[in-house]
Amino acid sequence: MARIPSHDSEKERLLSHFTVENLQEAVLWIGSSGTIVQVNDMACKMSGYTRDELTNMSIIQLNPTPEIADFPGYWKRLKKDKKLVFESKHRHKTGHDYEVEISGNYIEYKGEEFSCSIVRDLRKKKMEEQLLREVSEATSGLTGQDFLVELSKKVVKILGLRYAFIVECTDETKTRFRTIAFVRDQPLRCSELVAVVAAILIYGATASTSI
Repeated sequence: MARIPSHDSEKERLLSHFTVENLQEAVLWIGSSGTIVQVNDMACKMSGYTRDELTNMSIIQLNPTPEIADFPGYWKRLKKDKKLVFESKHRHKTGHDYEVEISGNYIEYKGEEFSCSIVRDLRKKKMEEQLLREVSEATSGLTGQDFLVELSKKVVKILGLRYAFIVECTDETKTRFRTIAFVRDQPLRCSELVAVVAAILIYGATASTSI
């Protein structure tokens, strides 16, 4: 078998490291005793801890759920199935819990056992689902202006905005255009903006038949 040139191996190593460090998901390497061995940048951003703080913690400190509290049992299942995907909660450095999806992958390296856990923050997904569900329930059976007003109320309430206003304009052909604007003290976070757009798309999908 031909050997890979050393400079190519170094390039591949650097590429792998760069990729993991720049993933939009948190990555944690966990030892068989439950200690956090290594993390990527997103794990720090998501949890609020520094890299040094995380690598001096047990996964039980970061994940306070009963499933991980029984870590020997969790490790036994992971070792048997090689991969476990489940929803759970992590505890931020400030003390609040946030929902995550964890993909735990069993790995053996140089005689040692590890879990390479890929963690996805579910707060954006859950907020979008809540917004869409509440908007759908609140606007069921409504049409036209009533629909848009109720949609605005729900978006303002769920996202904690100051207020919303609706402007209706008519051009020379008597075609009506409606614009909805939301106001808050601070700029919308990206996840909140996505949720607002998703809610407005509900309106857009029905507007042609309801107005």
